[in-house]
Amino acid sequence: MKTFGYVREGKSWIYVLVKFQSKRRTCHYVGIITGTDGVISTVSFFKAIEGAKISFVKPDKEDIAEVDNEDFVRILPTPNITGGTNRLAERIVFDIDLSCHTTR
Repeated sequence: MKTFGYVREGKSWIYVLVKFQSKRRTCHYVGIITGTDGVISTVSFFKAIEGAKISFVKPDKEDIAEVDNEDFVRILPTPNITGGTNRLAERIVFDIDLSCHTTR
């Protein structure tokens, strides 16, 4: 299984959809939990790629934030990982519809 270079704890990764609220709008980001104390989690985020199906890639510059666990919208299922060649970066695709969320 491709791992995007993350070290996992236990038997599975925890992918999450996180809500960020600004004054004018709400945006959602897909990330993977890299650490937690039970209240605040460290999340490494992916960049959304629009296409036939929304897919995500690891950004060139790692995007990490401390997130309050109350901002998690949902825990996502294990994604399908494709690509990973010299011509195509590794992409993750979830087998659920995320189009109702403004993903970035």
